[in-house]
Amino acid sequence: MTVVFNTLKIKNFLSVGDNEINISFQKGINLLTGINNDNNTRNGVGKSSVIESIYWCLFGTTIRDIKNDKIIHNQQKKGCDVVLTFQVINSDSTINQYTVTRSLGPSKIQITKDGVDVTLSTIPNNDDYIKQIIGATPEVFNNAVIMTANNTMPFMAQKKIDKRKFIEGVLNLNIFTDMLLKARADYNDTKKENDILCNNFVNFQKNLETFENQKLNEDKRKKENVDRWQYNIEVCETSIKDCENKKFPELSDIDNQINNLETNKLSVLKNYLKTYNDTNSEIITKKSTLTAEVNVLKREKQKIIDKGNVCPSCNREYCKDDIDSVKNRLTELDNDISSQENELGDVISKKTTCDNNIKAVEGGIEKVNTKIKDLNKFKSLIKDNEHAISKYNHEINQFRQFIDNINNEKSIVDSNVENTKKETEQVKEKLEKVKERLSILDSAKFVLSEEGVKTYIVKKLLTFLNQKLNFYLKALDAPCTCEFDELFEEKIINNEGNECSYFNFSGGERKRIDVAVLFMFQDVLRLYSGTSFSLSMYDELFDSAIDEAGIEKILEILKKRIEDYDESIYIVSHNKSSIKSNFDNIIFLEKNNGKTQIQS
Repeated sequence: MTVVFNTLKIKNFLSVGDNEINISFQKGINLLTGINNDNNTRNGVGKSSVIESIYWCLFGTTIRDIKNDKIIHNQQKKGCDVVLTFQVINSDSTINQYTVTRSLGPSKIQITKDGVDVTLSTIPNNDDYIKQIIGATPEVFNNAVIMTANNTMPFMAQKKIDKRKFIEGVLNLNIFTDMLLKARADYNDTKKENDILCNNFVNFQKNLETFENQKLNEDKRKKENVDRWQYNIEVCETSIKDCENKKFPELSDIDNQINNLETNKLSVLKNYLKTYNDTNSEIITKKSTLTAEVNVLKREKQKIIDKGNVCPSCNREYCKDDIDSVKNRLTELDNDISSQENELGDVISKKTTCDNNIKAVEGGIEKVNTKIKDLNKFKSLIKDNEHAISKYNHEINQFRQFIDNINNEKSIVDSNVENTKKETEQVKEKLEKVKERLSILDSAKFVLSEEGVKTYIVKKLLTFLNQKLNFYLKALDAPCTCEFDELFEEKIINNEGNECSYFNFSGGERKRIDVAVLFMFQDVLRLYSGTSFSLSMYDELFDSAIDEAGIEKILEILKKRIEDYDESIYIVSHNKSSIKSNFDNIIFLEKNNGKTQIQS
């Protein structure tokens, strides 16, 4: 990816007042110089404000860390605007046109992409978005694009940790740092999850053991109940066999016997009994009648005897004729009495015979009824036996249903065991996955650590980096060679062959080293990070400590870079006259009444 800067517009920013400064970035070596008419010097013109405006527009801060209330021109209260346009040429050769407008009073930012507003909701979000667009952090941009006398500490003067941080930014290794932080966070979260799952797994196992013990007790209870019901079934089946082994005739046969007794014998006997009872009743009636008649005759005879010679009717003495008549009457009465008594005797004899017949018939009826009663009792026994068999079969069905219910019973304990087994398996599966993820994250932590992929990349880079650095050191006639190790500890050897420190050199010598480092990082940024910039800016590079020979060497390198990379190089300098001929274009600034503007 290549970032090509097109135009810059500045208003009310630092020394630039309400007269806008508009710059179209030109290919080649460009000189940015000027004069301060307020004090007739070349200092304080506002040349550095141009560099600061680019940096501020992109990142929202200045290189010199100027506070926002000091950024707005001191004669203005609002309306500070910096507008930067640039192209991003992507790896697939597609081109996107961006415009970034940053303002103060009020503070705001706007980003357009190919004419479409893509501004995010907050300024910090937009700051991060711009870093993504240009593929560089402020530190990388500052060290790889800008060299200024007002810059932060030169790379060689920085601490080892700061060097490493900068290198990571140049090589876009920060992504691995972010990934490491995320991997560590994920590892910690996963470790917590693992601990929770381990505890859950142990608890589920304990619960499962408890529920399984409960299930064993429950199964034991079920078995005991099943055995008991099975025993009851066997008892009932034995009882049924006992009932079935009893030799009973068919109920229909008994019913037939009863019907036969009632119809053929009992009915006949009852008819006999009725006949004998009817006959007996007649005999009794006749006996009663005869007895009454005999008694009447005997009373009449006795009355005649008791009266003697007196008529019982008129109470008068009988005459001779009457006596004969009375005698005859008594004889008649005796004869009648005798006749009647004889007949009565016959009747009594008949009654005795009839009574005996009645008793005999009643005895026969009683025997038949007893037989019927016995048959009915036998019949009842059969029915009781059949009922018993039915009852036992019913009980067997009930007991079997009880057994089926027990076997099919889904108790809470069974559910607890089943659910806990499932939950345990689920936790186990999750735990295995979490452990696997932990292992992966643990490996990822190592890979993403300082000893991992970043060190590997740096090691692969070191040969190229050291070669480039020493190439530029030689090209600039720097008084040393230098090599970095993988921890970015530098080893500097002076021209006498002695190891020394960066700070052992003079200001001009250090400046040559700094420029060599800058060129080296520009090459590294272009070749290894996938990001290059069309713009390089050197603030007061030729005005401090660099001699004429050094300037010539730097210009030779810059011209070669223009040939190779078609760059826009801007050199901010006070030394206009001595180096004017080396530049393709000159932008002259002047400051009047505290305001910087481009000289027309």
